[in-house]
Amino acid sequence: TGYRFKQKHNVQLQLQQDEINKQNRQLQTVLAKQQKLIAEKEWLVKEIHHRVKNNLQIVISLLNVQSDYLDNPSAIHAIQESRERMQAIALIHQKLYQPDYGTLIKMKSYIEEMIVYLQSFADAGRIHFLLNIDEVMMDVSQAVPLGLILNEAITNALKYAFPDNGQGNISIGLHQTDDQDIFLKIADSGTGFPENFNAPGHKSLGIQLIKLFAEQLEVRVRFENKNGAQIELVFTSQLPVDA
Repeated sequence: TGYRFKQKHNVQLQLQQDEINKQNRQLQTVLAKQQKLIAEKEWLVKEIHHRVKNNLQIVISLLNVQSDYLDNPSAIHAIQESRERMQAIALIHQKLYQPDYGTLIKMKSYIEEMIVYLQSFADAGRIHFLLNIDEVMMDVSQAVPLGLILNEAITNALKYAFPDNGQGNISIGLHQTDDQDIFLKIADSGTGFPENFNAPGHKSLGIQLIKLFAEQLEVRVRFENKNGAQIELVFTSQLPVDA
């Protein structure tokens, strides 16, 4: 009787083990399918960013060709400014295509590349950039408006802060606090904002765009003269849930 009981018990254990093994195989199959779907999703997202970047580069090239047929300085400047704004966005999509950080942008290398690009269109040998940038990771939803704010502020400083081929510095600071607040400061040692400068009522396209992009970050920008023009803003980092 004891032998039969033991034999029956062993059969039951074997049946239970077989069921566990079956469930494990099913779980492994489900996990493998999920990993495949995740990999396909990541590839599709990267491919989208790659194509957006390529399309923006095509538009930039078309603007370059169009500017060759213009002789009106105002029109040429307008096309150049549009090209620079598109390049600021294209750089972000290029960053999203290359590294494996999902929708996050490494802002330090992004800003450095932006400056190299903008310097190529200016007599930047007389302008020195002073960078103090933390290794901040930023979601694309915030990186795009912040990149456009940087583009407007830097191009405005390059064009207007140092008249008559003057020399000077443009400093950029980007820092993240322990409570996830991000602080951005762009300052130059140039002529500063005009006397009686009033940002809310100022009609400059660059200033209006900076305020517009700041609204996307849900933050107000502070403009002030402090040994030159200075722009500051603070906002809370919003990382994706899976970051």
